Amino acid sequence: GEVDGLKRDLAAQRRQDQRVMRERGEALAEERRREEGLEGKLKQLQHLLFKASKQQLREAHKVGEVQAADDRKIDALQKRDEATAHEVALAHEERRAVADAAAFRHKADAVRGKVKGLEDEVARERK
Repeated sequence: GEVDGLKRDLAAQRRQDQRVMRERGEALAEERRREEGLEGKLKQLQHLLFKASKQQLREAHKVGEVQAADDRKIDALQKRDEATAHEVALAHEERRAVADAAAFRHKADAVRGKVKGLEDEVARERK
């Protein structure tokens, strides 16, 4: 009877061990599935991050192109403004030259008038 009891205890212990091993196996399998799920999510997140980074680079490139175009426009506007300022300066110079020429003509007319007056006076005195 004692041997039968030991066999029964041994069989019960074996069933208990098998149940524990099965539960551990299931727990390990569950843990592995959870880890695989997390790895999958991590890969998804890394992919999204990569796509976002690429998008950010593309947008930064576009911003750079827009800024370069703006810089070119500003440069062209500055050159146009400089040319306009130069044209204005030339117009002022031309106006001054015309005024100087008019003043010179006026002086020349006055001198001619005086010379004519003197010539007339000399001619009268000779008569």
